[in-house]
Amino acid sequence: MREAYMSNTELRKQIQEDFFILDGATGSNLQKAGMKSGECPEQWILNHPDIFIDLQKKYIEAGSDAVYAPTFTSTRVKLDEYGLGAKQREYVGKLVGLSKQAVEESRTDRKIYVLGDISMTGLQIQPLGTMPFEELVDIYKEQVTLSVEAGVDGFVIETMMSLQEARAAVLAVKESCDLQLKALPLIHALFSEVNPIPVKKALNLMGKEVGPLRGPLSEMEEEHAAKLAEEMKKFGIKLAE
Repeated sequence: MREAYMSNTELRKQIQEDFFILDGATGSNLQKAGMKSGECPEQWILNHPDIFIDLQKKYIEAGSDAVYAPTFTSTRVKLDEYGLGAKQREYVGKLVGLSKQAVEESRTDRKIYVLGDISMTGLQIQPLGTMPFEELVDIYKEQVTLSVEAGVDGFVIETMMSLQEARAAVLAVKESCDLQLKALPLIHALFSEVNPIPVKKALNLMGKEVGPLRGPLSEMEEEHAAKLAEEMKKFGIKLAE
């Protein structure tokens, strides 16, 4: 989590201070490579990972500062159109992993960012359609959260046909990432020592009886335990009296 936060800070600084070159037209290049119209792009890419990785390595070689993880239509509702909604977590993780692999294999000395790609769902928002705006935000939040877990450095929102849908995607990114950053100090405290030492300490602080630590594990250092209790309180977790 700390590494993702730091890279996001660096990303913001680079965009503000210099030219920032994105990657190219992924969809049309994949179609040239054999992807048929109407196929699920995510599934095709996972079935042809070498083609995708080679394409992103060429973008990096050409000067791209970032590559888009191929999560263009990775919302649950879009994957549901192909009967793949239940595989969203698996797909997002693997797709982000392919972009990270492309960066690693490029062997460039430059910092290359992997951006989660978010696009339209095709759903009509109320009152023109049946989809409540808040529900669409939640749909995008699912994709954002999974992308953050997979290790993206940031997000790009593209090819939106509706201003309201674009707004829903922006809110999903902001609210999801704000929560991640809010939890960061607590996450650090929970990993200040070898687990399960901090986790068991946290549960004990909450009044949950989880039993003693088994050797060779020892009790949490007082300084770390105090910091853990402090961060739990800040996060709104009620501690036992």
